[in-house]
Amino acid sequence: MGMIELVDHSPIWIVRYPPKLTIEAYRDLLDEFRKQCQPGQKYALIIDFSNYNPVGASTSLRNQVTDVIREQMDFFEQFMLCEVRICPNPILRGILTVFDFVTNLPWPCSNASTGHVAELWARNQLAKANIAAPKGEVWSEPRIRRNA
Repeated sequence: MGMIELVDHSPIWIVRYPPKLTIEAYRDLLDEFRKQCQPGQKYALIIDFSNYNPVGASTSLRNQVTDVIREQMDFFEQFMLCEVRICPNPILRGILTVFDFVTNLPWPCSNASTGHVAELWARNQLAKANIAAPKGEVWSEPRIRRNA
């Protein structure tokens, strides 16, 4: 099982999921993110699902991740400005859009077909919140793409 890669371009963070996810890897990601967050700062997350299919995860894993999100909601609300997920598959993007509607997270969420589109959306959210974006493009294609 792979680790989730967390790349800091504050206030934009890129989160790259491996092909297989464990709850331990998810908790490790949150621990690392928590250590890096600066008081008073909001972050835009670009979540790369190019190699990972969250819909294909077991019901048990999805429930565990949901429980962790609920447990950590105070933390998320303090630091999250927005999240955008990269999903090359249009059907998966549709399913995640329905998920966003049902869960109604307290920060803006979107889905994008590419990393470049995701970064533009994240930068727009930063601008709306009057938060300076990093200079230059932060997105780069991962070396391996399995679910493109």
